[in-house]
Amino acid sequence: MYRKLPFFFCIVIVVLFIGCSKYNSEKETLPLQEETVSPRIETLPEHDKQLTTLAKVLAGMPVQNDARFTKVTSKKTWFLYKTIFGNIWDDFIESRSTPMNEWSKKNLKDVHKTSKTVFYPFGGPDFALAYSIFPNANRYILMGLEPVGIVPNVALLSDTTFKSFSKNMINSMKTYCSFGFFITKEMQQDLSIRSVNGVLPIIMIMMAREEILLHNITPIYLDSNANKIKRSNSTKGINSTEHNGIEGIEIQFSKKGKKKIDVCYYFKTDLSNASPTAIKTIESFLHKTDDSVVTFLKAASYLMHNTVFSKIQDMILQNSTTILQDDSGIPIKAMDTTIWDIELYGVYTKPIGVFKHQYQQQMFKQYALFSKGQFMFGYGYKHTPGSSNIQVFQKREKQ
Repeated sequence: MYRKLPFFFCIVIVVLFIGCSKYNSEKETLPLQEETVSPRIETLPEHDKQLTTLAKVLAGMPVQNDARFTKVTSKKTWFLYKTIFGNIWDDFIESRSTPMNEWSKKNLKDVHKTSKTVFYPFGGPDFALAYSIFPNANRYILMGLEPVGIVPNVALLSDTTFKSFSKNMINSMKTYCSFGFFITKEMQQDLSIRSVNGVLPIIMIMMAREEILLHNITPIYLDSNANKIKRSNSTKGINSTEHNGIEGIEIQFSKKGKKKIDVCYYFKTDLSNASPTAIKTIESFLHKTDDSVVTFLKAASYLMHNTVFSKIQDMILQNSTTILQDDSGIPIKAMDTTIWDIELYGVYTKPIGVFKHQYQQQMFKQYALFSKGQFMFGYGYKHTPGSSNIQVFQKREKQ
């Protein structure tokens, strides 16, 4: 009997070997989806929590567990500001921002795919509507004549100063949210408080309301070669004058739910023909990182209908792949249809009274024939829903 054991063990080993081979063969043919693959996790540098919280306080938004701002947020003045400003902004989102965003998604699909730089001359600090129409852009370049300003030290503001700030901000933002544009003279007066001055607080407020996270805010200027140079501010909030370039601010931020850092610039400069060097510098800066530029024009005071703004008009036509505007932007007679494809939206009747002399007969005829129909939000000076016009010019690819 014991002599037979080796043979028996051999049989067992052979059976086990065959079984294991069959199991391994079956295991190798299992479908790939049975395997667990760890997803790739993209990392984003930590945002600046103090800057982001500061922007929320300026925007009248609640903040938690931050004793640095209790001096302001515990006061009745701030609670009143929070309530009034919140109502103004909610109406703006419902009547203007959201409809514009929905219109953009439907009508600008190709633009969103290609244009990552938004150039917004004559727009001042209007980040919110640029963001509503172009939410996928990587770079926003805003320009105006208003001072840049500084990051305000809200934690040290007296109640009296905050009262002045909140009154002025509500005044400016009520105009903006109702009409979709700022009135320059009003804004210059409203942004004149030494402790909270310039357009930077407005841009920060708009970003906070869009749930944007702030990573860094850097005062800069552009030299004649369009290089960004860091500059300093005086402690009293008056911009320093240690340079001869174009004064500006760089804001690095990340959008809600996104895993990358984008950037917004504001530059204070004159874009008339009296400043040819500034126009050339901005042109160079546009193409530092991107050759696909969409120019955004709205409530632009019909400046480019005058010869004193011919250089900035030429620069826009030369360097833009897309132009989105109302009738206050580039006159339609300047658009060469062998270079540009034109799409017209809304209605065109005549400009508002103060600009009645800028009526364009050619545009009236074009709209009568080719308009793609009304849109139900205000855009430009015709801020009543259903009365506005938008033109989209897209440059044809060179053959």
